[in-house]
Amino acid sequence: MAVLIVIPSTRAAGPVPVTLYDKDPQHLWNRLYSALLTGNEDIDPTVTDLLDPPLGGGSFLLTGPTHARALALLDEFVQKGPRADAMNPMQRAVMQRDLLGVFHWCEGFRSDTWTPATRELLVALARAIRHVALTPGEIAKLPDRYAAPCWYLPMVSL
Repeated sequence: MAVLIVIPSTRAAGPVPVTLYDKDPQHLWNRLYSALLTGNEDIDPTVTDLLDPPLGGGSFLLTGPTHARALALLDEFVQKGPRADAMNPMQRAVMQRDLLGVFHWCEGFRSDTWTPATRELLVALARAIRHVALTPGEIAKLPDRYAAPCWYLPMVSL
């Protein structure tokens, strides 16, 4: 006889607190990242630093309280940050990349099926992307990861 034990999930609904941009999970940049990229209930809550946003086909950013939270945080982000003395160019570049990932996911829907919520999110994301953008001089000073020596990379057998 087999016994099936079901353990209910203890994950609370909503975004997972992160400390990617600052040690304080309540820092605006961390809250924005969390709202946009960890609020999807369909992903592993321990994964908080992915190269591509785990948005899938979900619409958690386009409806209800998660949509309102994303818009409010994007507005706060544009109104109150980033301050040049608070975030370095690398952090701003990473935030811009994260915002662009969400923008491209959202804009990837057929434009003839965009809802008002989709349009609102796209406009708010575009403002935030512009707001955090680096100057050409700041971009030129970023480290060139492709120029780094590759001798330290592990050997891969094919």
